[in-house]
Amino acid sequence: MDHVVMGVSFEECNRQKLNYLTDGKPSAVLSGKFRKDFNIKLDDPLHKNNSWVGQLAKLLNLEFENRAMNGTGLDEQYLKIHNDYNRGLILKDDLVLIGLTSLDRMIDFRSKEKITTLMSRNIPDEVSSKLLLDIANDDYLVFQYFKTLILLNSFNSKMQLKMQPMTITILDKCLIHLNNPHTKQFAKDVWNSIIDNVLLPEEFLKRPEVNGVQIECGFHHPPLESHIELAEKIYNQIKF
Repeated sequence: MDHVVMGVSFEECNRQKLNYLTDGKPSAVLSGKFRKDFNIKLDDPLHKNNSWVGQLAKLLNLEFENRAMNGTGLDEQYLKIHNDYNRGLILKDDLVLIGLTSLDRMIDFRSKEKITTLMSRNIPDEVSSKLLLDIANDDYLVFQYFKTLILLNSFNSKMQLKMQPMTITILDKCLIHLNNPHTKQFAKDVWNSIIDNVLLPEEFLKRPEVNGVQIECGFHHPPLESHIELAEKIYNQIKF
């Protein structure tokens, strides 16, 4: 919904985003109004109601809270759910849905004020970040990610928790570049052990097309149409 915040068309928003990815220089709108107004809050109705979870809650006629935050990785999601449960903010009868993010997001505890998730490719190239830079390899990221999947899956003894991949071929894509056979086998075993708590397999994530070209946002996020379509597929095929 970034184009709504920026006050431009979906196509123009994507053009500016793609230009930013190409030359690294945000447009006046992208760096001005967007940066100023784009402040996601947990109860922001624009993002809450248009998310796939919002669409699903509407179909199920259930109230829901959107606790998703942009840019977070799986470790941060786990930590927040753990803390919310222990604070009594998540109850045993609650249904908790998790969107499985990309693997290259690492939690950074160096800030005392808040949790920060770094994209591994965007870790600052400085002495203080040397350890993060050293461990940001495919095997480490996969091992860490799938350990966290085990932890998330274990929450099912305390609440109703389901997971939904947010990208296509999340498993195959992360395994193809691994050098360590032990890591690859570990990831496969973990995925097989949690599959019963995955809502829909990845082949359901294909995004809408126009003239054979998939529609997606300039930063590669799925458009509103994909959120609606995913919610409808979950509703039609899964019984909660």
